Amino acid sequence: VLREFSRRRVEIEERARELTGVAAAELSRERLQGIALATRKAKEYGVDGARWQAEARARAAEQGLGRRELERLRGRSATVADRPEPDIVRSATQRLSGPDGLTSQHNTFARRHALAEIAGEFAQGASVTQLERATSGYLQHRSVVALGVVEGERRCTTRDLLACEEAIVDGAQRRRRERAGVLAPALADRVCADRLDGLSEEQMAAVQHVIADGCGVSVLQALAGTGKTRVLGALARIYEAGGYQVLGAAPTGRAARELADAADIRATTIHRLVSDLDGSDGLGRQSVILLDEAGTAPTRPSAALFAQARARRCEGCRRRRQRPTAVGRRGRLVRRGEQPPERSGAATGDAPA
Repeated sequence: VLREFSRRRVEIEERARELTGVAAAELSRERLQGIALATRKAKEYGVDGARWQAEARARAAEQGLGRRELERLRGRSATVADRPEPDIVRSATQRLSGPDGLTSQHNTFARRHALAEIAGEFAQGASVTQLERATSGYLQHRSVVALGVVEGERRCTTRDLLACEEAIVDGAQRRRRERAGVLAPALADRVCADRLDGLSEEQMAAVQHVIADGCGVSVLQALAGTGKTRVLGALARIYEAGGYQVLGAAPTGRAARELADAADIRATTIHRLVSDLDGSDGLGRQSVILLDEAGTAPTRPSAALFAQARARRCEGCRRRRQRPTAVGRRGRLVRRGEQPPERSGAATGDAPA
């Protein structure tokens, strides 16, 4: 019945899946708000109230909520919450600080976000004093880490999310010298010589560095308009010529489509790629992942994707051929022997594979 009368929600969910390839529940609040605004229609005025009521009753009856069912509901006595407040806060803490909680799609959150989630735990309602007390109790829990004030609002994160970020950075550090995905410079010269658009000297230098650095994770960062996508396209052709399977990924469906069109590679959202790999045998023995817009990629899916590559590498450690190349918008190329850039909140391309 709720779904029948929540047609707006259904419309948003269907549009979200169409644009991103994943369920709406896996998207961030900001992303869903953007989809909601883009699909919102103008309100209708002058609606006949009596006619609308008749149609609503008919639709409800079709879903098994007719006059008889409504009378039975009216006759039921109200239930009273029998769970003590500490138990409610404890269960809320386990959920909100876990993978599916407040940091499932965001790296940080504010008090208002925690309060809104905790309010839903009080099935029979709660006073403002109760909600404020429960929220303060949660924010003081050891699973929550205070980050300070950002744009006038105190922000927090969870230890579980920080563990994912640490895994990303530590994994990249460990894979710096494993000689993954190394190709001969002559192969790059031959493949790029056949490209009609050509590469600039700087772009070609970036390509040569990536195929020779041997790092399990390579990071290429540059300003917008410097040709990162063209470099990715060249890397895709070179690795394909070297016998590798090349997969493209991006944080959003739009970015994935742009990557697929501009670089002429198979590309999907990072959420979809992780889901596909989880439901299959994982990456092939010779695989390269090109992750575009890595600086805006969510942390948890990034950590899961790089863990997939690392697991395949460990399975066939003598071959050492799985590696991701992450591309972001700013900074510089990370040269061999240098430390990957420091991370601050959002997942960046220095993630592990």
